Amino acid sequence: MKAFGSLLMFLGRLCLSAAFIWDGFYKIFEFHTSIQNFQELTGVTGDAATWIIIVSLIVEIVFGIMLILGWKARFAALVLAAYVICYIVTLHAFWTMDGADRDLELVMFLKGIGIVGGLLYVMACGSGGCGCDRSCSTKEVKQ
Repeated sequence: MKAFGSLLMFLGRLCLSAAFIWDGFYKIFEFHTSIQNFQELTGVTGDAATWIIIVSLIVEIVFGIMLILGWKARFAALVLAAYVICYIVTLHAFWTMDGADRDLELVMFLKGIGIVGGLLYVMACGSGGCGCDRSCSTKEVKQ
């Protein structure tokens, strides 16, 4: 059962990381479109928008990979949770809208909260048996 639990923890980390890594690479391949979309949604323009997109794609890819590998998984989950909170408060501000737009943004906001919940779980439990944290910290003691 222990091996099955470790496998499930790995699959959970994989599922959580997939969206971050996908979105990070999308931002690389559609860099100008990503900047334009961000500018339209937030009103942030110029170099600030470009740098925000650069930082966000680095966070998504680097910490997403760290989460999959289970290397510094708790720290990666903390960074990604903070990122998601900033993201959903900025881009899914349903409380400023009415009608169908409000409903859609509320659903997107709640999905973001669900992702934060999964990341909090990783912060609490670590990477499990299928992660670099476990294999990196396991040292043989010579007697």
